[in-house]
Amino acid sequence: MNRETMQTRTNGETEKAPRQTYRPNVDLFESDTELTLRVDLPGVDPDNIDIQFEKDTLSLSAPTAERSREGRALLTEYGVGDYARTFRVGDTIDPARITADYDSGVLTLHLPKVAAAQPHRIAVRAG
Repeated sequence: MNRETMQTRTNGETEKAPRQTYRPNVDLFESDTELTLRVDLPGVDPDNIDIQFEKDTLSLSAPTAERSREGRALLTEYGVGDYARTFRVGDTIDPARITADYDSGVLTLHLPKVAAAQPHRIAVRAG
C-alpha cells in the first residue's frame, strides 16, 4: 500500500510527500513482578495498533488517520504520520502474559516477569 500525503507549499502548489514515521514518547516503570510501559499514541485507532514480542524485543507500530482539510491550506505545520518504536527488554519477560490497554491516546503495556526473574524471600528456620 502506497502511503503518501499531499503537502501544500506556501505558494499554493500541491505536491506528494512521503508519510512520516514518528517515535512516540514513553514512560517505563519496573516493579518486582513486571515492567509497565506507557506510550503516547494520540489519534490512533486501537484496533490498528500492532504489538509484537520476539525473543527479547518488543516492537509496536500504529498508523494514524489523515486529517481532513477544509479549503486551501496557507500553512501546514502539523505532521501526520505513523508511530513506530522498538525496545529490547531482555529474556525476563513472560510473553504469554503480556497485556495492553489503550485509553485517551495512551497505550499501557504490562510485561510480567517470568517467575525465575522475580525476587524470592528465603525463610530462615530457627533451630
